[in-house]
Amino acid sequence: MLEGPLFPNIIRFTIPIILTSVLQLLFNAADLVVVGQFCGSVSVAAVGATGSITGLLVNFFIGLSVGAGVAVAHGLGGRENEVVHRTVHTALPTAILSGAILTVAGLTYSETFLIMMGTPDTVLPLSTVYMRIIFCGVTFNMVYNFCASILRAAGDTKSPLVFLLFAGVLNVILNLVFVIQFQMNVAGVALATIISQAVSAVLVVIALMRRTDACKLYLNKLRFYKPQLAKILRIGLPAGIQSALFAISNVLIQSSVNSFGDVFMSGNAAASNLEGSSMSVSMRSTSPPSILSGRTPARSSTSGCGRPCGSVWGALRWWDWCLGRWSTCSAPRCSPFTSPTPRKPSPMA
Repeated sequence: MLEGPLFPNIIRFTIPIILTSVLQLLFNAADLVVVGQFCGSVSVAAVGATGSITGLLVNFFIGLSVGAGVAVAHGLGGRENEVVHRTVHTALPTAILSGAILTVAGLTYSETFLIMMGTPDTVLPLSTVYMRIIFCGVTFNMVYNFCASILRAAGDTKSPLVFLLFAGVLNVILNLVFVIQFQMNVAGVALATIISQAVSAVLVVIALMRRTDACKLYLNKLRFYKPQLAKILRIGLPAGIQSALFAISNVLIQSSVNSFGDVFMSGNAAASNLEGSSMSVSMRSTSPPSILSGRTPARSSTSGCGRPCGSVWGALRWWDWCLGRWSTCSAPRCSPFTSPTPRKPSPMA
């Protein structure tokens, strides 16, 4: 990765990371498209109303996965296999604990959060059902992100993408089955999402268990190693707080949109999803510097960090140009979220 021309290497390294992030957003997009086509605008508004508050809670803990990836990269760069081993076996319990905390918070306070945001009475019951089901499976989301971060630190950005692509296809199929066949409305798309996330989590854990290097995972050796946990928190908490602060603005915007009713909420849900994909590309394109600089200590020269950082700057400018082209043609992509003929919401199971 750090040998030869760095700019094309960085592009090849970053593309799977960005596509993986976009696919994660497509889980929510698939939910919106299916309910928009088969359940109506109220259901779209119900799913969209949960996005900002869910993102606020989940993204804070996902920020910790950044700390896990960087800590593993530091260990690999310094060729400290025991440190890498301990970091890997601390990261997974951290992911499970984070998921458990989020599940309890989500099940307990989902309706309260939505009421505080001024969610209309016509949307509130569906939003509460969707949000609670999503939080029931949030542990799978945590496990996937932590383990995928470890794989990327080890230089494998393609496996997390392949696993999420498979899960994404499964998500779409299950969405259609649960909504059309079983008439489950938003409960169906939420259930399809957590099943798909569970599949991606299992696949990424298996990938770590099959590795032959210091990142190999042994389920019987999982525990919290205090030095490694402290490092994950020291690096990950600032990233989580940064994500949370950005999400707070989205919560405030969503609260304002809620005051205009469910029709405005459904339109905002579609637009926010497209905006999220653009922001995801922008934010994920900054991941390589942390991984590359973490791996740099293994090089014989301490000046090696300058090369990757300079090339990363060039790569970021290239991604910025691509993002600008994507943002200029957003309007036509909103059409799949709505049905040309309005439909009444189908009953929930």
